[in-house]
Amino acid sequence: MLRRDASLLLLVLMTAGCDDHDADLSVQDGGRAAENWDLLSADLATCDRTDAADGGGDARTWPLTHPTGNLNLPTSMRETKSPVKSTRRWAAPDSSAFSYRVARGPMSGMVASTRRTVVRESSCTLPVAQHRALTLLMQVTDSATGRTFYAADASVVLGAGMSVNVWLQGPTPAHRARLLGALHELSLRGFERDARADTASR
Repeated sequence: MLRRDASLLLLVLMTAGCDDHDADLSVQDGGRAAENWDLLSADLATCDRTDAADGGGDARTWPLTHPTGNLNLPTSMRETKSPVKSTRRWAAPDSSAFSYRVARGPMSGMVASTRRTVVRESSCTLPVAQHRALTLLMQVTDSATGRTFYAADASVVLGAGMSVNVWLQGPTPAHRARLLGALHELSLRGFERDARADTASR
């Protein structure tokens, strides 16, 4: 029987080791992890609305491919070059960032860091494209500058051989909530958002 506690601990260790949103994490085939993704998230509560604000306000729609869809991000965010073909990245002058990666399975790499101190806040599930995104909320402090930003790591398995992995961060909890709201409202063809999931999360 799959041990949820051990699997979630692995996810925490994996994410806490990320150097930052620019780290090139290795992605392996999801295997059993992908097949049991819903089971992994079954015991977690849905992310609170204060953690994922509605993506209203000024936003720009960015078209996505593989799968085709749309992502609405604040107009202050601009796309930046990514060295990884399967990853797209956006950043804003206020240090907000959003990294979107499509892969065969959930992120399973770990990059060590001695410059970041990570404080885990909570784990929850975020309704995304008719699935549950396993989401870890955290505070990350740069030991060199003392700056703290509010981050989230979210992974959702859309089906066999396809997952979306997102790293996002903002200078305040409100900035992070806005970006989580954008992820929640992600529109993917063939994986349209289920309004019933929205109702259940309120």
